Amino acid sequence: MNRVILATVVMGLLGFFFAIVLSYFSKKFEIKKDDGLADVVAALPGVNCGACGCASCEDFAGKFLKGEVPVDGCKAGGKKVAEKLTELKAKFSGDVRLVEVLSALPGVNCGACGSPSCEAFAKAFLKGEQPVDGCKVGREKTAAKLVELKKKFEI
Repeated sequence: MNRVILATVVMGLLGFFFAIVLSYFSKKFEIKKDDGLADVVAALPGVNCGACGCASCEDFAGKFLKGEVPVDGCKAGGKKVAEKLTELKAKFSGDVRLVEVLSALPGVNCGACGSPSCEAFAKAFLKGEQPVDGCKVGREKTAAKLVELKKKFEI
């Protein structure tokens, strides 16, 4: 009878010991989720169409946070999603100037300006590498907005 009680107590103590050890290591090696990822996924349409070249919307969101895809890379969401992603990019990067220049552009990624995307054009414009009339779509209206931004940001 004593052996049964002793075995029960020993097994209980071992279980308690391993529960404490597992609890400690689960906290120590916890993988923290990126809050930004959830925000970007929420802004996307969630159709997982693959038109952007990514396997899923979550894959797109991860690449977006790394800067591997442009703000207007989501084809299913169109301009509405691009605007949300532009706001999120400014929130994460803190570059309000980029957001303002992007909002002045048409967001069609035609490439007529020589840049692969409107985002690339905006970055080049902020560096002084693109002229105010560089955007060929909506030329006069876009150029007028860019002239204002150039004065505002002293580019």
